[in-house]
Amino acid sequence: MKNIIILISLTIILFGCNKSDNIVNSNITTTTTSGTHVISAGGTAFSPNSVTAKVGDTIKFVWSSGSHTTTSTSVPTGAVTWNSPLNSSSPSFIYIITAAGTYNFQCNFHLPTFPASATASATATFTIQWV
Repeated sequence: MKNIIILISLTIILFGCNKSDNIVNSNITTTTTSGTHVISAGGTAFSPNSVTAKVGDTIKFVWSSGSHTTTSTSVPTGAVTWNSPLNSSSPSFIYIITAAGTYNFQCNFHLPTFPASATASATATFTIQWV
C-alpha cells in the first residue's frame, strides 16, 4: 500500500502540471517562448523594415494603405518562398519561420525603396532552471 501511495504521488508530481508555456514542479521550471511579429505595409515602406525572430515565430504582414505585395527575394535553405498581395481585399498575410537565417522581402510595386528583412535564430528560447 505504501508503494502505491508513493507511486501515485510521484505520478502527480511528474505529470500533474497543467499544460501551458510555463511548467513548474518541485524540481524543474521550464519556459518556452515564440512570438508573432507584425509588419505593416503602407506608403512606401514596411514598418518595421527589420525583424529579429526565432524559428517557429510568425510574421504577420498587415496592409495599412495603398496597394502592395510582400514578396520574398531570398530565404534560407529549407524555407518556402512567398508572394502575397497586401491591399483592401487581402489585408493580411501570415508566414511561419521554418529555418534559421535571413529572409529578404520587398513590395514589387515600390522597388527599390521598399526592401525589408527578417533574421531568424536556429531555435526558440528554451530555458531549464533547477529550483
